[in-house]
Amino acid sequence: MITVVYNDQAGLRKTINSVVAQGSELLEYIVIDGGSKDGTVETAEEFSANIDRFVSEPDGGIYDAMNKGLRLATGQWAIFMNAGDTFAGPDVLNGLADKFDPAYAIVFGDVEVGNGRIKKQQGLFDKLGLLTMICHQSLFFNLALVPREELLYRHKEYGLSADMELLLRLQRDYGASFGKKADLVICNYDKGGVSDQQVGKRLAERERLVKTYLSGKPLSLMLHRLQDLYLRRKLLK
Repeated sequence: MITVVYNDQAGLRKTINSVVAQGSELLEYIVIDGGSKDGTVETAEEFSANIDRFVSEPDGGIYDAMNKGLRLATGQWAIFMNAGDTFAGPDVLNGLADKFDPAYAIVFGDVEVGNGRIKKQQGLFDKLGLLTMICHQSLFFNLALVPREELLYRHKEYGLSADMELLLRLQRDYGASFGKKADLVICNYDKGGVSDQQVGKRLAERERLVKTYLSGKPLSLMLHRLQDLYLRRKLLK
């Protein structure tokens, strides 16, 4: 379990309480702070008995911090529950106990996005073949199957879309062993994160990813271009 945070004391407390509520003695909990000055460090220290590794130092942004957490993790599975995010309930990890399949690179579930609304996640693509991002708060990476360096976010190359690039890369490299869906709501998603606030930039980065990873699928490329055109026009309204 990895949480990254920067100047979000309230969000960190909310997330830690959700993690602690899982009550799992097998849980390794890592918190990566970007050198906060608002009391976040003091909040982490307050929960020192529940945190196995705590790092507080300047970093290169959210994905750099997430990479630090991945390098420190020692368990078989890793999930990012960043400051402000919470599990859907106190029994999520217990409910997933028999669903962690070691043959797959990731195991993922559904997301509650607010007001009791559930986002059903089917994978990286919808029925039309369009990209549909899997929220990182709802997926577990198999550290025993995928070499650690292959799980690192390439944020210097792909910016805010480094999360999508990682999943596209894993799907390309692991094929049928890419992901397995668990029929369970994993988390409550705290909207308003960095990528949610910069939709225009993320669209430009996504266009680059589509050209890189879907170049051999002309129909999919055409559909994504039409979707991007629609979304860009929507942003201008």
